[in-house]
Amino acid sequence: MSPAVPDATACRSARRVAFTLVELLVVIAIIGILVALLLPAVQAARAAARRTQCQNTLKQVGLALMNYESTNKRLPAGALHRDVYSNSNRTDFLGNSPNWRGAWVVQTLPYMEEQSLYDRYDLDLSVYAPVNAQVTITPVLALRCPEDQNSALNFLSPNSTTGNTSGDFAKGNYAACFNRDDYFSMGDHLETEFRSAFNPVAQYGARLGEITDGTSKTVLVAEILTLPSTGDVRGAWGHPAGCGFVSDKDERPTDRRYLNAAIMTPNANAQDLLRQDKPTYCDGDLDSGFASDSNLRCSDPLQIAEANIGSRSNHTGGVHVCLADGSVQFIKNEIDRLNWGWMLSIGEGNVALSE
Repeated sequence: MSPAVPDATACRSARRVAFTLVELLVVIAIIGILVALLLPAVQAARAAARRTQCQNTLKQVGLALMNYESTNKRLPAGALHRDVYSNSNRTDFLGNSPNWRGAWVVQTLPYMEEQSLYDRYDLDLSVYAPVNAQVTITPVLALRCPEDQNSALNFLSPNSTTGNTSGDFAKGNYAACFNRDDYFSMGDHLETEFRSAFNPVAQYGARLGEITDGTSKTVLVAEILTLPSTGDVRGAWGHPAGCGFVSDKDERPTDRRYLNAAIMTPNANAQDLLRQDKPTYCDGDLDSGFASDSNLRCSDPLQIAEANIGSRSNHTGGVHVCLADGSVQFIKNEIDRLNWGWMLSIGEGNVALSE
């Protein structure tokens, strides 16, 4: 009996066990297109998740401040110091003074579930004391927004006596409002128009009853950004020169309605000389590698009282703020300059409008 002859069609089907090169290229191209279409959506979802995480973290800072106020009947002082001239009418105070004893964050640590850190800190000593440097060098996750990876770095203070080469002050992203206008100004604190809920020179933290513009309309804490540099103080949570923010004021507006309105609104373009930060210690000046950074270019303060730091974030379109009622809002970059200034002062009589 002769063997059966294989069917030709069956033979061709049996040999078809792999894709052709053209088919592989088509599949790869389709996958590439799908990835390109999905990647922005994935990135947007991740950014939204980080923004939500940042909002929730700031909410916990606000809760800690509310608990502090409930216990002590006032908010923590912007900072504590040992200056014998603290009750004078001076309009400035050195941001690098060795007399600083502790910033508002240090005082709030027990209400952030950081009692052990607080117990190790000696408020009778300078922030530069070795025992205190061992506390302020500690990263506090409750103070960091995941959108700013630079907050994982430290600030190495020129005034330090610890000899610690890894840095003396850990950084964070949440800063208290130290006046509407100038950071270390006693004069601004004495003027109702510019007084905020915190002042480092006056060692002042407001009572909620003093916030007559409304607790739901007044900013206590807002986001700030920090440079990837150990020489830039912005964000240093344990140093009074790094844990505050202001809005600065417009002294020569083209429109007189905006006299004394805020200049440094959220995420103000720091390449504009008027709108850049002026921290006590600054590494993002004109001749630095950060001069083209529209968020973090800075200049050394012309006056000690200025030392201004604006509210900034890496979120698209605005910054998170914690209000005096403990709630958190997202303030858009486009907020009216008058409105932003009104939100930072506690009792000048102008209530900020909803944006």
